[in-house]
Amino acid sequence: MNSSNTLPPLLQMPMRGTKLAPVTFKAKYSKVTCFIQHYNRLLEQYQVVSEADKCKGVLEYCSQTVQDFIQSNIHFSVPNWTRLQAEILNAYDADRLESCVRPADLVDFINQNSIQTMSNLTQ
Repeated sequence: MNSSNTLPPLLQMPMRGTKLAPVTFKAKYSKVTCFIQHYNRLLEQYQVVSEADKCKGVLEYCSQTVQDFIQSNIHFSVPNWTRLQAEILNAYDADRLESCVRPADLVDFINQNSIQTMSNLTQ
């Protein structure tokens, strides 16, 4: 087979709903980081290098409301995948998952602050 018959990398990526495709992203903060990481791995695996292809390709794996958000973003119109993914992570509160208090953090806080006495309501 010669190179003129080879499909572009974006068209070789798995279709939504197939085994290797990311689960359709439906704007849940708890899923956005894993979704972006999975999509980036696919971009590497299928050697998608064009900024326009990277930005267009993500739409395949998103719900309609997420697609609408992405398509309205300046970094989709003037393709810049690095900035677009940062906007997606920001818009869907990726930091929210990372900022959860772990039980060990709470125990440390209690241990550090239980030694001090409170002398007024502000404390």
